[in-house]
Amino acid sequence: MKSYLSRHQAEPVKDEEGLRSMRTAAWHRLGVLTVRIDEIEDEIERRFLETIGARLFGPRGRGATE
Repeated sequence: MKSYLSRHQAEPVKDEEGLRSMRTAAWHRLGVLTVRIDEIEDEIERRFLETIGARLFGPRGRGATE
């Protein structure tokens, strides 16, 4: 069932370039930082970010990609 509001919905991003563009815009416009843990190579930085994420949102569940 289509809603009259459906024409106002954004299309989902389907590629890495589009996701990166959205992440960049969120940082510059809103100060929102999104980080893919698997992109962080430094072990200390990765653990630091995982700790922050777990504190804010709870631990990642089973089956979470690493």
